[in-house]
Amino acid sequence: MGHRSRPRIHRRTFLRWSAGAAATIPLFGCADDEALWAPRFRALPEDPSRFPLGVHAGAVAADGARLWTHAPAGGPLVLRVWPDAAPDDVLPALEVDVQPSQAGYAAPRITGLPAGEWWRYAFFDDSAQVRSAYGRFRSAFGPGQTGVVRVGATACTNFGRRPFPALARTAAAGIDVFCHLGDLNYNDDQFTLADYRRGYAENLDTADFRAVLGNAGSYFVWDDHEFFDNEGLYAPDVDVARVAAGKQAWFECLAVEGRDVPEAGALGGNRVMWGSYRWGDAAEFFLLDSRLERDEAAGRYVSRAQLDWLKQALADSPAHFKILLNSVPIADLPLIWGPGDRWTAFPEQRAELLDHMVTAQVGNVVFLAGDFHVGAVWRVAERGPHSAMWEILCGPGGSAPSKRLELAARSDAIHDQFFPPGRIEHASGDHASTIIDFDAPADEIRVRFERASDGALQYAATLRCQEVEG
Repeated sequence: MGHRSRPRIHRRTFLRWSAGAAATIPLFGCADDEALWAPRFRALPEDPSRFPLGVHAGAVAADGARLWTHAPAGGPLVLRVWPDAAPDDVLPALEVDVQPSQAGYAAPRITGLPAGEWWRYAFFDDSAQVRSAYGRFRSAFGPGQTGVVRVGATACTNFGRRPFPALARTAAAGIDVFCHLGDLNYNDDQFTLADYRRGYAENLDTADFRAVLGNAGSYFVWDDHEFFDNEGLYAPDVDVARVAAGKQAWFECLAVEGRDVPEAGALGGNRVMWGSYRWGDAAEFFLLDSRLERDEAAGRYVSRAQLDWLKQALADSPAHFKILLNSVPIADLPLIWGPGDRWTAFPEQRAELLDHMVTAQVGNVVFLAGDFHVGAVWRVAERGPHSAMWEILCGPGGSAPSKRLELAARSDAIHDQFFPPGRIEHASGDHASTIIDFDAPADEIRVRFERASDGALQYAATLRCQEVEG
């Protein structure tokens, strides 16, 4: 992502805002000269040609986030961050010198911010006296903090289905976090790194993506179409170089984090995207890779490294809700839904994970998934200890019609096989916004789906993670 320097701290004032009041904390020196500059940096005009894909925040933590932009002309740039509720003449809380990569991407991780606060930011070209679009995000809750975390989530946003009104509705819902559960792009016709980069640019340049990504921090996981359709992804002669190009573009074009884990045996190189982000005592988000570590012959859905990490991280988490971003569903659905290409086709690892949650007493587990081109709510199992876990299929945000739902509509008999009484809480193929309030103090999960085309309420319910006996 290019060189990232340490924060550049000037003679300035760091404003911290809480409970509607401002406390001024001088860092050092006199800020008189900076007081002349403070009103000016907010007044600089936005230059869409300099920053054609806007900005977004990702990998949000309690002390900061990774902040992204694309500046094809290169740098140097300055990233400035300030309190969201601050007046126009506020001084920056943080300034960072940024040098984009040769391809123009920049995503420095900023740290040192107070937890649980809303922040505004932009990238500036001080020499040209222009800036990017403004973005905003909320830093995660810190240790000991709790409250409601409002999540907007989607999956399956095919750039051939633009615009994305589901994303526009999500952006207007006052969310704290946006989660994309995979198939952000349908890159089936992309082959080179340049192809993949162009594909991301097509989606990120839409007003709907700009609205949702620019107004909250995000977490992303990939699915198959970030690379190409899954039928080719697991072929014996899989194009590994093509996977590597898609993987590089994903890490470049989104505010995400990765690390090298050679033992994971992932396609396209050693870099993995799985990890977790905690929101104090309220929730922890676990980002899973359900695609690039598979070995069907060995019965491996995820690598041993990822599974061991996940089991330990779940057991160690002090958060009330454990939210697993899992691109492909894990629920034990009726056979007609098709058991292949997901956790149920790898029963040993699926049982190992779910049984571990029971024996380790990992409570309040919710899976967020996509892939099916369906928005849905169901329990992971119909009865027994696994039934205390919920799965929510988010969106869909902009996909082709679901072939499963088209089949279900052919006759009442087929419909009843897909939707046995009491098993499926909600299922719809309509493009929709999915808003979920994870309310730790009340021990509630409040879910609603609104149809993208007209805002009609499709489904609303309050869920609790309680076992169905029997």
